[in-house]
Amino acid sequence: MKTADDALRMIAFSSRFKDVSPALSRLVLALLLVVVALSAASHFDDGPPPPVRFQTTDADLYRGIISDIAKGEDYYTVAVRAHRIGNYPLRPFVTVRSPVLAVVSATLGPILTKLLLAALVVLVSLAWWRKLAASAVPEPIATVAGVSILASSLLLTMPFMSVFHESWAALLIALSLAIRTPNRLIPAVAVGVLAALVREIAAVYLIVMLASAAFERNRREFLAVAAGMAVVVAFYAGHAWLLERHLTANEVTSPGWTGLGGWSFYLFAVKETSWLNLLPPMLAHGLVPVALFGWASLNLDVARRVTALVLAYALLIACFARSVNFYWSLFNTPFLLAGLVFAGGALAVLVQTGWQRRDQGRDTKKAA
Repeated sequence: MKTADDALRMIAFSSRFKDVSPALSRLVLALLLVVVALSAASHFDDGPPPPVRFQTTDADLYRGIISDIAKGEDYYTVAVRAHRIGNYPLRPFVTVRSPVLAVVSATLGPILTKLLLAALVVLVSLAWWRKLAASAVPEPIATVAGVSILASSLLLTMPFMSVFHESWAALLIALSLAIRTPNRLIPAVAVGVLAALVREIAAVYLIVMLASAAFERNRREFLAVAAGMAVVVAFYAGHAWLLERHLTANEVTSPGWTGLGGWSFYLFAVKETSWLNLLPPMLAHGLVPVALFGWASLNLDVARRVTALVLAYALLIACFARSVNFYWSLFNTPFLLAGLVFAGGALAVLVQTGWQRRDQGRDTKKAA
C-alpha cells in the first residue's frame, strides 16, 4: 500500500484536482469521458476535392523563392512572380509569407538551415526538460515529458518541413514558453516576437501572453509584450506596403478563412500534424482532449499558458481554417502530446478522490 501511495504522489505531484470534493471529481471525470467519447466518434468530411488550382506545392513555392533570393534577387519580386506562376493568391497581404525565413534560409544555404532547425529542436527539448525539473516535477516525469517534446519536435525536421514557416514559429513559441520565468521575461518575449515575425499567426501566442500577464497583474510583462506586439504590427504594415508596390489590380485573391470545420476538423488537423497520425482515427481523436486535460490539470504557470494557447489555436482552427489550412495545428505540435504524460496522474487523483472517499463514507455509515 505504501508503494502504491508513493507512486500516486509522484504522478500526481502538482495536480490541481488534489483538493477538490468527491462530487466535483466525479463530475470532471464524467465530463472528460463525454468529451473523449464525442471526440473519438467525430469524423471530418471536407466534401468532394476542390478543382485543381495550384501548379506547385507549398514546399516547391518556398524552395523556389529561397533559391531565387540566393541568386541575388529581391524577396518581393521573387515572391510575387512565384505566386503568379503557381496561381497562388497575392491578396490580402497575409497570403504572402514574411520575408524573414526565406532571407535567412537563402543566406545560410540548405545544409546550415537544416542544422539550425535541428539545433533549435534540441534546444527546445532541453529547455523544457529543465523547465519542468525546476518546477518540482519529479525527474522521471520531467524526463518522459522532455522525450515526448523531443519526439514531437522532430516531426518538424522532416526534409520538406525546414521551408515551412510554421515549423520555425512553433519551435520558437515552444522555446519562449520554456525559458520564461518571472525574472526572465524579455528573452521570452523577444523569442515570441521572432516567432510572429516568421509567421503572423504566431501572434496568437503574444495575445495569450498579454492576456496571461493581465490576469496575473504582471505589469512588467504586459508592457513588454505590448511593445513586442507593436513591433509585429509595424513589421507587417511594412510588409503589406512593400508587397502592394509589386501588385496590379487583377491579382488572385484568397477565398477567405471561413472554414467553420468545428472541433472535428481541429482533431483531424492535430492528427495530421503529430505522431497521432500513426494511430487509427478514433483512438487519435480521443487522445487529443486527454492531452489537453493533462496540461489543464497541471497546477503550474507554464501549464496554464500552454492550455490557453492550445485552446486559442483550437478555436482559431475550428472557426476559420479551411481544409487546406490543417497545418495551422503545427503551432502546438512540439508540446501538445506531452500533456498525455501528466494526464495519468490527474486521472488517478480524480478516481481516488471521487470513488475511494465515497467508499470510505459508506464504510463510516455501516460502522455507525
